[in-house]
Amino acid sequence: MPPPKSCNEDTFSVIFMAYDPKKLQKLYKHSERMIAWPGKKLVEDIIVVWNGEETLNTTNFGMHVLQKDSNPNHPLRIFYSRSKGLGNNLLNRYHPDIKPKTEAIMYYDDDGPFYGQEATVAAFELWKRNSNVQVGAMGRKYFMEPRMMQSRDELLEKAGGLGTKEARTIRVPFCRAPPTSLLNGTEGSSETANGTNNRASGGANGGVNDYLLYDTTYYNFGTNMVLPSGSFLHKNYLCFIWHEAFQEVRDFVVNHPCRPDDVMVSIVVSQLSGLAPLVYSRFINKIKTEKAENSTTRRLTISSPTSPNIEELPSEFNHLEFENYSHTDALHRRLLWNDNDALEWLQLRREAVNSISGYFGSINGGSIGWCFGTEYYKANKYGVKDCIPPCATAGQIPWMKEGGYGYDEC
Repeated sequence: MPPPKSCNEDTFSVIFMAYDPKKLQKLYKHSERMIAWPGKKLVEDIIVVWNGEETLNTTNFGMHVLQKDSNPNHPLRIFYSRSKGLGNNLLNRYHPDIKPKTEAIMYYDDDGPFYGQEATVAAFELWKRNSNVQVGAMGRKYFMEPRMMQSRDELLEKAGGLGTKEARTIRVPFCRAPPTSLLNGTEGSSETANGTNNRASGGANGGVNDYLLYDTTYYNFGTNMVLPSGSFLHKNYLCFIWHEAFQEVRDFVVNHPCRPDDVMVSIVVSQLSGLAPLVYSRFINKIKTEKAENSTTRRLTISSPTSPNIEELPSEFNHLEFENYSHTDALHRRLLWNDNDALEWLQLRREAVNSISGYFGSINGGSIGWCFGTEYYKANKYGVKDCIPPCATAGQIPWMKEGGYGYDEC
């Protein structure tokens, strides 16, 4: 298992996953940008995991990638999945045969989103202090039913409250009617493998059949999983993800319509570590000076990219309220190009989350946000404490400041 801290690590590997030679421009440009960042070296090696059937030499940027791969002095190299007999599998980016040079791996999809140097450094420093968990920028939350919420709150209280080391280890029981198999489509039904009705008879779960609502908003607190782009993971987890013990879960991912590799990886890592993921601020806003209108003095303002305003996001919902909110609120990220496809995709994602969570029987208690322990951790208009603003400004990251929360871990 990975160590809880890796303070002596100075560089990290970057893994990009790609399959279309026509979609390599963003990948290539960001890889070159990371190598050219000023200051001390951060990137040790760059691995392009190539899942595509087409050859890379059919496009200009494909040729650029091939040229870098052929240069022994350049950190970029190509991992050809198909030559390893792996096919076009999203889990290939986690295959141990990739053999990254460093303990820390940063993951990106070929189309991003990609993050700047300041956010990346902050993420790496957070990972160094917590190298046995998944660290990401795009956190996803599982809304729990009242029974699970009560269980989580009780466990949190016993652990001494949010932010304690004990609180990070809480596991919330997740009770589903036992499936006959992850692969046969019967997960979540009330029929057991021998045909008896589990809900009616009480069964192993005492009639409980929990359900999780996967949300498509980015959260700082309460995150149960993170999306791959911009995430950090210790390389020791690669052997676990591809261990034969998880073959059935991998088969489920490959055969599921939405190929939920990210769901599997987050849940498996959380189960192995016993911990929730951690979330960093995906943007580090810069403080800039502006000349005030009709004034010769200058004032400080924050230059912020467009991002959801956390104060507009309700804290918890019942199922009906949440369903209505999820598909009508403009703050939610669209998953596909039209509402019908997005709704179907969301339902598939939720089914995957419930299936894999039910397979293991518990979920983590959720993350703490980047702002915990700072003045930016305060109540929103719903009375729920969160990071306000949702993204940090230069100088606000606590584990990067002497005396800040988490700083002394390394």
